[in-house]
Amino acid sequence: MSSASPPAIQIPVDLLPADGRFGCGPSKVRPEAVEALAKVASSYLGTSHRQPAVKDQVKRVRDGIKQLFSVPAATRWCSATAAPRRSGTRPPSA
Repeated sequence: MSSASPPAIQIPVDLLPADGRFGCGPSKVRPEAVEALAKVASSYLGTSHRQPAVKDQVKRVRDGIKQLFSVPAATRWCSATAAPRRSGTRPPSA
């Protein structure tokens, strides 16, 4: 059995992301995105997912993703948050 080390792999500099945090850990949020959220925060944050403004925004995001990835019209899919949770815990009740 050989104990040789695997060859070192180097990603070409021109393929590396401009923001080194890309793909690992916290993402860099553009100031414009934060400002845009601040303008509409009271109509989205802390409201029910059943509110018309929130339902409309979710529909716009879904439609945009479908268009971006050329998803066939008959395709059904769901979205979910990616918030970490300890195993065996329950989300806080409203």
